[in-house]
Amino acid sequence: MHEHTIQVIAVLASIVGISESARLGDQWGTNIHWTSETVTGEAAMLSRAFKVARMDFSWGRIESTCGSYNFSAYDTLLAQMNSVGVRPYWIVDYGNRCYPSVDGQGCSSDECVAAYGRFASAAAQHFQHQKQIIFEIINEPNGMGNDNATTIARLSAAAWPGFHAVGATWVGPTTSGFDWPYITTTFQEGLLETVSAVSVHPYRPTMPETALEDFAKLRTLIDQYSRGNASVPFLDGEWGYTSATPPCAYGNRVDEATQGKYVARMWLVSTLAGAQICISYDWRDDGLNRTQCEQNFGSTYDVPTGNASVPFHPKLAYHAALTMQRGVGEATALTGRKQPTQVVSPGSVITAVDVLIVAFSGNNSAAQQRVTISPPTQPSQGMFALW
Repeated sequence: MHEHTIQVIAVLASIVGISESARLGDQWGTNIHWTSETVTGEAAMLSRAFKVARMDFSWGRIESTCGSYNFSAYDTLLAQMNSVGVRPYWIVDYGNRCYPSVDGQGCSSDECVAAYGRFASAAAQHFQHQKQIIFEIINEPNGMGNDNATTIARLSAAAWPGFHAVGATWVGPTTSGFDWPYITTTFQEGLLETVSAVSVHPYRPTMPETALEDFAKLRTLIDQYSRGNASVPFLDGEWGYTSATPPCAYGNRVDEATQGKYVARMWLVSTLAGAQICISYDWRDDGLNRTQCEQNFGSTYDVPTGNASVPFHPKLAYHAALTMQRGVGEATALTGRKQPTQVVSPGSVITAVDVLIVAFSGNNSAAQQRVTISPPTQPSQGMFALW
């Protein structure tokens, strides 16, 4: 049996699991920034490592003529994603010049909120037979946006009837990080009654495993505000680490090897915590400047190869995602338990205070393997082996 090794660490406090109703690999995806592949073969290359593609569903682009909607670009994107078996995840954002913000407060006026609801309803009707699409509220309104928590709750309430009427999936509030005051306010304003699932972006300057506590707190908060209804699920809607070099000063800056390790670790952590979708940011680097923080989140370099089979040069992050899909993507269940022990792996012995044993089960032999993850002294070391 082939062995794939990616260095990771993980520490879990308890046994956790997810539903056995779906292939695990189908919930692991990435962000894209195009409605039609930029070079031949791009969508196919993406689909081998990622099974969900998150993309802006631009209100300003679709309603460029006030009161009229043109979804043709997204019809093209949908066809491409369907052709390679990738699930579309579309962010219904941001504002629209037809309904300008008041005093820089985002889409907060009654006119804008109502228009957002009409746009959402039109989108829901247009794509009503494409139940696989996930629709999401405005991206990171607490970070890069300027829509306060009350406004986001109002926008979700305006959009929900259209999506709910056709059985579409609608998620929010799409916060940058676990912004507890912001998230709590949206829940207090009734957001949980107007979404199919809660989406958050677990960005952090620390290793992925530190998100476990936050996911547990989110689960508790959702249950607290569910108001007697069935508890709302949650998604990891976007999360990544930049491989930029200094002088990039982002707290989540890591080297390329660590960026690759973190893809596997983010997916495992989010899945173990109960997230039903896990999005790794980003599909492709946004430029060639290695010191630019925002340009280096990708799983591939922004350099075409001229080869339609592998149209972009892969980074280690792409290889990590591909290894996860091929190694355990077919699994349908994942559980984990923590124990103190000594890990003996092919070719190495690692002594660790805690060891996480992750067991997969599924429909083929590759999925029925065990993954042992151990935290050594140095965070940059460790082993993630499929055998």
